[in-house]
Amino acid sequence: MNRTIVLTIGTTLLLGMMVGAIAEKAPHDYPGKVAFSSNRAGDWEIYVMPADRTSIIRVTTNPADDIMPCFNPANPRMLVFVSNREGQQDLYLVDYMEKKETRLTSTTWDELWPYFSPDGKRLLYRANPDGKFHIFEMDLTTKKTKQLTDSAGDESTPCYSYDMENISYCSNESGKWAIYCAKVDGTGARMFLNTENDASHPRYSPDDSTYVYQTMLGKDRKNLEIFTMDVGGKQSKQLIKDNFVDNNPTWCPTGEYIAFVSNREKGHLNIYFMDKDGKNIWNFTQSTKNSPEGDNDYPSWVTMAVKQ
Repeated sequence: MNRTIVLTIGTTLLLGMMVGAIAEKAPHDYPGKVAFSSNRAGDWEIYVMPADRTSIIRVTTNPADDIMPCFNPANPRMLVFVSNREGQQDLYLVDYMEKKETRLTSTTWDELWPYFSPDGKRLLYRANPDGKFHIFEMDLTTKKTKQLTDSAGDESTPCYSYDMENISYCSNESGKWAIYCAKVDGTGARMFLNTENDASHPRYSPDDSTYVYQTMLGKDRKNLEIFTMDVGGKQSKQLIKDNFVDNNPTWCPTGEYIAFVSNREKGHLNIYFMDKDGKNIWNFTQSTKNSPEGDNDYPSWVTMAVKQ
């Protein structure tokens, strides 16, 4: 396929859409664990919690902000995350069971939005060594890095397809954020999805059939909502319609559910689960106005059993 999908997204509800109703009890027995960032301790730290909320592990303890965790799907003891503990934003690797950390980058610029390859051997991330943010890849065995994109704009939120043949990311090269895809080595980059408003944060479904992504709605373009689009570009579906900010979507590795972040609960940021069709929204982190859980962001979901 060599065409760009151009969407005009209005306010009309699409078939099957859920209009923001939140389940009080978990509607499913959700599998696996979720890593996320939270400021419940005063600053942003990394936490891991089973999807059934039976326990919680604080992974990092540092006065800096630790954000954007991502599980290694091939070895779910391991997380990569971003921290500004040395001034700039760097990438760190941690065994969350033993709390052993390794600093992966030591540059004078920022590295953000890390994403593991499905085999756990490589990382995608964004960095700005020349002032513009582009997509880079790190070989975790050799620690060698290479730049994959070099457009006139900024690029962000990269991800691998599960078959490791492609990558996807967003770029504002055209003047607004749109979704691009390329071969796994960065060649053949092309705009895939261009809406009348910004489209960003693409994530492949585990069977590589569907993107989940976010786009701006509303006259003031401040209302982020979550959509899915088949990778053939034939059908887009809005999963939620409300007046809240819903963003940072990610798939459960089973492909049945999507986790996302929203400020719908008394203005706090919480991580929510929903079915892949937008139904059965459930507040996973359950922070409320008077609770100590604070804000919660950047979910990463893994279902492979962790070796003790």
